[in-house]
Amino acid sequence: MIVDDELEILEWLKELFCYDCDRKLDVYGANSGKKALQLLNEVSFDVVLTDIKMPGMDGVALFRKIKENWPKCKVIFLTGYRDFDYIYEIIQNKDVRYVLKSEGDQVIMDHVLQAFGEIDEMLEMERTRQADQDRLERAAVWLRKEFFQRIIYGTGPVDITQGQLEELKIPFSLDVPVLTFLCRINDVHVPGYVVNEYEIFEQIFEMFEYYMPGHLCVYEQIVEPGYAVILVQPAAADKQVCWERIFRIAAGAIEYTQKNSENTLKLSTLFIIGSTASPISELGKRYEKLKTIAVNQKRLPESVIIKEDKLSDHMEEEHENYGYMISQIQLLESYLELGKQNEYYSSLQELTVCLMKDGSMHSNYSLELYYSISMVILRFINKNDLAQQMAFKIGVYKLTRADEHLTWEEAARYLFQISEVVFTLLEAREEERNDNTVVKVQEYIREHLSEDLTLTRLAEIGCFNASYLSRLFKQVYGYNISDYIMKMRIDRAKELLIGTDNKINEVSVRVGYLSAHSFTRTFKAATGMSPLEYREKYGKV
Repeated sequence: MIVDDELEILEWLKELFCYDCDRKLDVYGANSGKKALQLLNEVSFDVVLTDIKMPGMDGVALFRKIKENWPKCKVIFLTGYRDFDYIYEIIQNKDVRYVLKSEGDQVIMDHVLQAFGEIDEMLEMERTRQADQDRLERAAVWLRKEFFQRIIYGTGPVDITQGQLEELKIPFSLDVPVLTFLCRINDVHVPGYVVNEYEIFEQIFEMFEYYMPGHLCVYEQIVEPGYAVILVQPAAADKQVCWERIFRIAAGAIEYTQKNSENTLKLSTLFIIGSTASPISELGKRYEKLKTIAVNQKRLPESVIIKEDKLSDHMEEEHENYGYMISQIQLLESYLELGKQNEYYSSLQELTVCLMKDGSMHSNYSLELYYSISMVILRFINKNDLAQQMAFKIGVYKLTRADEHLTWEEAARYLFQISEVVFTLLEAREEERNDNTVVKVQEYIREHLSEDLTLTRLAEIGCFNASYLSRLFKQVYGYNISDYIMKMRIDRAKELLIGTDNKINEVSVRVGYLSAHSFTRTFKAATGMSPLEYREKYGKV
């Protein structure tokens, strides 16, 4: 917006920015401060170019109004030589800029374009900041999911601290138990609709939180496809917590949520609810128990809420065995991916003990366990392209053929044998890769003795971090990489001193020493004589 009470100047400036400016701008004009304020209330302006001396509201008063109500707007004063005292009181404001009317079209335009450039930079910084914030939030979502999966699928005591909950922004206290509910998506009653479970669960969670009172803390987490948990805890520590009352409130909120899901999302859901409060560290047991109930329920077109009943002792034992098996399989896969052999074999030992408990080769439980282990190994073999190498060492086909084993003891031995082959091949591949890397770095050093051979640069060549490359090089050759570089430079210097007429300073540059003095000192320390003495002794006669 251009503000000037002289119409000729106002029209001149409007034409300048409408027709002579390379940047496409929406240009408005106002012939008074009052008219400018009216336009500011209607249009979002990035830059205001205003005269200072105007009848009624002058440019300084307009500036104050703009900064009070539109702080992001850039203001440029169009001044005469006599106007500096007039704006002295605000000239220290970092947003104030001014241009003399007498400086001409291009100077005025440059000031305005500079202001727009600053706005562009500010917007880019804001986009970057928002993108960083979005990345952090996405990372936090995955960290929270990983945290809960570790609790749910982990084995043994779970080490959780209050600090972890606070860092992940989980609004719960470790000192207070939680109610655990399970939600399963049954069906979406919209023909041709592609289900996005994440978005659906997010809407279900929003509905549930809407119906929950503020004195209760709520946290929801998607655990696996189709399943999520809802946790509820009193917001303030209270020794006289009435869990039955909290359960009734939460159950009522679930009923409202389910009805709204049917009406607005055209969605049928299954909720398993129970009034048993337990520590967060026992969430794994609670989840598997609730899921066992859910698995035994058909996926009906109608929404259902089932209150948790106490499982029989037999079902409880089967549930615990199944939950343990699932958690160990996931740990087994993690250990294999991370190359932690000791932990892997320990986990495999525990699983094969469970496998051998049942003598029947037709036991569904044992068959599921065997194929679960087999699929972890087979998936890893395929992912790492090991099948061809393994074909010469062991029969991989038995992973998918439990009937190839006479007993589960024999099957367990086979699982250990194929695991040993996998780790052996991985170690050989790692050694070969390390050797190739060291050879590549070694060749680069020999061919670039006059160039930058810092550890950082060599790490880029070897595609390893600097500290690892340093350890690897010493492991292969028995001496530090810096010693090898110095040896190669001294050896090359010897060749140049004997076989060429290059001056000493030329030789120093060709072998990577910027200073002839530094080269001479290093050469003498390595050979016991100066470069000149070496040339005189061994050079051409």
